[in-house]
Amino acid sequence: MSSSRRAGRAAAAALAIHLMTAAFAFGGVYVWSAAALSGSALALLVGSRARLPSSGALRTLDFGLIALLGAVLLQALPLPVEAIRVLSPGRDAFAAAMSLRPESPRTLSLSLGPRGTLHAWLSLFSIAATFWAARAIFARGGVRTCTTLVACGAILLVLVAFAQHASGTQLAYGFWQPRDAGARPLGPFINRNHLGTWSILAICLCVGYLQWRDVGVRPARSWRGRVARLFESRRLILQLAVVLLASVI
Repeated sequence: MSSSRRAGRAAAAALAIHLMTAAFAFGGVYVWSAAALSGSALALLVGSRARLPSSGALRTLDFGLIALLGAVLLQALPLPVEAIRVLSPGRDAFAAAMSLRPESPRTLSLSLGPRGTLHAWLSLFSIAATFWAARAIFARGGVRTCTTLVACGAILLVLVAFAQHASGTQLAYGFWQPRDAGARPLGPFINRNHLGTWSILAICLCVGYLQWRDVGVRPARSWRGRVARLFESRRLILQLAVVLLASVI
């Protein structure tokens, strides 16, 4: 195996580990987990040596994502009151009415909840950086490695969810008390709907890979060949992942 191919597989494996870390780290619903995932995504982006396309729709998409990141971050940053009055005329009046201090603040943020907006920005940055890194990595290969590792991680995730459900606990991983009121965690996900959505995305990835593996492959003529193909190791991992993920939707 050439060094470039080994490097491509290593990058794809790093991407898969990052994606599964995002799932196992409560999906980034807490600020600390979103910050950790942002750092991981940034490291992945730098390591993948992603570049802006020179032209075309992808370049337009990238600039749109950058503009969106800037617009969200701008709302969380403290700005002079004079600028706030231009951008959001009623913001300073609302802040004065809600504040217990007699003097007006010199700086304000456009957001009524800067901490929540910063949390949302961290999540958005993680998504954008992961997209850019994945695009650069997959341009050099590694789709099979990444998909297989995500399928293995999905199997482990579902087994954790089954174990938690069987124990009857309302604690994530059996020890983490969710801060959200009325939370009913399943596996590492605080919101069960998030697990269902993640499972659908993972199923699409696994099924797409299974279909791709059959493209251009001649059907086996003997029953032994068909059985051997059915029980091929990577195919079994993907099929098991699909069945288990479908059971938690």
